[in-house]
Amino acid sequence: MSTQIKGLLEMTIPIKKIRAVLKTRNGHKVTVRIEDTPHFKLLCGDKEAYVDYLSFARQPDHTLEKYESLINNFQYSQMGKLKLERVGEHYLIRDGLHRIAILRSKGFKTVRI
Repeated sequence: MSTQIKGLLEMTIPIKKIRAVLKTRNGHKVTVRIEDTPHFKLLCGDKEAYVDYLSFARQPDHTLEKYESLINNFQYSQMGKLKLERVGEHYLIRDGLHRIAILRSKGFKTVRI
């Protein structure tokens, strides 16, 4: 389903079609489902998975404290635009992985982009 809003095309995408590209410990990149990311695992109680990921991901602007603040203050209506790239039948998330993980953990099955 898509609608025209103020000249922009808005779409609803099933979260199960969204993939994240993550760095591995050895520097390679892997594509995974949102539910398999350390971001989602933290929300399911596995804090160590996220802390470990941060230790080698080389994203100095990402911290456990910032993510916990986002989690505690998250409002869907205030969420910024996600950046996705369509690749075949899936969408790769370019910006918004933390937000998508939060939405998925709250039971959302789709997201507007």
